[in-house]
Amino acid sequence: MSGNNIDVRELLDSRDVSAYQKFIVFISFLIVVMDGFDVVIMGFVGPALKEAWNWTNSDLATVLSAALFGLTFGALTAGPLGDKFGRRKVLTASVFIFGLFTLLVATASSKTEFIVYRFIAGFAMGGIMPMVATLVKEYSPVKRASLLVTIVFAGFTVGAAGGGFLAAWMVPHFGWASVFVLGGVLPIITAVVMFFTCQNRSLSWY
Repeated sequence: MSGNNIDVRELLDSRDVSAYQKFIVFISFLIVVMDGFDVVIMGFVGPALKEAWNWTNSDLATVLSAALFGLTFGALTAGPLGDKFGRRKVLTASVFIFGLFTLLVATASSKTEFIVYRFIAGFAMGGIMPMVATLVKEYSPVKRASLLVTIVFAGFTVGAAGGGFLAAWMVPHFGWASVFVLGGVLPIITAVVMFFTCQNRSLSWY
């Protein structure tokens, strides 16, 4: 740093991990946990859906494929959108959209609605994962970036394992829709928190 010119990367690397950086890591960890949760829930709600709507294995496979196709297209568009509008804005919007359409799955009254909602939710989530990794790296000191990214993505295992136990308990007690209500409300709340906190901060935050 010299004169009035401030190198933010140099500033980040010269300090310990700040409260705001820890917050970014925590929020990113939660997002990855929710992704892990979403990946496993269909395995637990699938049998209940087949029974409730008389679906065949083919019907269920179509629904599962919708989310996977969404993930693929979302991952392809994440970079360009993040570069154009800003990663934090796109990430916040993606988390909100993912939560909204996961929540809408609980209201689906037909296979077509279920497929559309899962595709859009998958599309949003596909864009989230690469942006989370980039965001954590950008806000981390170089010497700790790899460790913090590893910690964040350990959230996937936490979400998948914990989500499996939770879904296995919720489906017989509250029905299949309850799993999507939980899986939708949490990202929406997270997106609202991100909207009001993950904005441009003064250097005193770092």
